[in-house]
Amino acid sequence: TILSRCQRFDFKRVSFEEILVRLEHICKELGIAYEVEALKLIIQKSDGAVRDTLSSLDQCLSIKENRITVSDVVNILGVVEKTQILTLVQFLESEQSGEVLLTVDNILKHGKDVQQFVNAMIEVYRDVLILKMVKENHASLIDASTEYIESIRDVSLGMTSNHISRS
Repeated sequence: TILSRCQRFDFKRVSFEEILVRLEHICKELGIAYEVEALKLIIQKSDGAVRDTLSSLDQCLSIKENRITVSDVVNILGVVEKTQILTLVQFLESEQSGEVLLTVDNILKHGKDVQQFVNAMIEVYRDVLILKMVKENHASLIDASTEYIESIRDVSLGMTSNHISRS
């Protein structure tokens, strides 16, 4: 009898694309110039949480009022760019341990959050694995620019799915 008197709400995760469209709408309404990749970085940093995404956008706008660029988001939020991580993965795969240590040291010296760094590493390896395993429509599973996807393709050429899974 108690269940019949309760309301049930089923919440679902808001998609990356829906959040991106909303951020673009907000920026256009406020007259803010933006780079789409910067908005994508904000969403990735917030791990898909709408409230956290809006808070991060607000934080970026409090420092840079009229424009949001990738470099601003990286500096303000301490986000590690996937291109940096992709370079690190290339050094790891080519067993250039000195370059690996220098790259990690450089990332950490610039005040990047260690947890975000580890999450970015996991995301890049996930993206590489998706690209290796899903031949068609992999772009729907990887929320990134076509340039980034091409970079992943170049890195993944010498890698096997088993090797990526162990990394």
